[in-house]
Amino acid sequence: MNPHSGWTLQRLRLPALAARARAGQRLQIEGEPQALPLLRAEGCEIDVLTPAHWPALPAERALDLTGEGVDDTQASEAQLILTQGLHSAAAAFLSHRLRQHCPPVFIDWPEPPFRAVPSRLYMPHLPAGVIAAWPLLEDRGVPSRLCRPDDAPPGWFEGHALALAAQLLPAEGRVLAFGDARFLSEVRRHFPRAIAD
Repeated sequence: MNPHSGWTLQRLRLPALAARARAGQRLQIEGEPQALPLLRAEGCEIDVLTPAHWPALPAERALDLTGEGVDDTQASEAQLILTQGLHSAAAAFLSHRLRQHCPPVFIDWPEPPFRAVPSRLYMPHLPAGVIAAWPLLEDRGVPSRLCRPDDAPPGWFEGHALALAAQLLPAEGRVLAFGDARFLSEVRRHFPRAIAD
């Protein structure tokens, strides 16, 4: 992650939390109002996104996971993942766990903390020229596309991730979604079977 974007990655050794972490959960730090998105959990370590100005997290402060999250089986059964902004950390988490078994990801993130790359991973039935991808997912063999409703850069889908999903899947499609309450409500309205966290 680019620290100039306002966010950076910190790797923490937290064996007990790493063992039970699930996609979509966040790390809550005692005394901090903002819980931190989880990018990865493996072995004894977890990776979190922190505001770039934060110091290293002090070991003496109480830490815990918030949110129910989604297990790997639920995720692997989805046809598509829709994410929004920093909630997209859940897609990074799943791409690490599932690799090529991770469903494709459509992302609403107008100003992401990474530079988009042209995807090498083919996705049928997409509008011509929609090729902008998250490099982290691309490197793990997981197709992704970036979406922005206004002034979309070349290669991005000009519109929301939900609108792009609606072009590919029928209403009974199996969708997994991560975002704020409004985003999740809109996903559920279009895809009643969606799992939304």
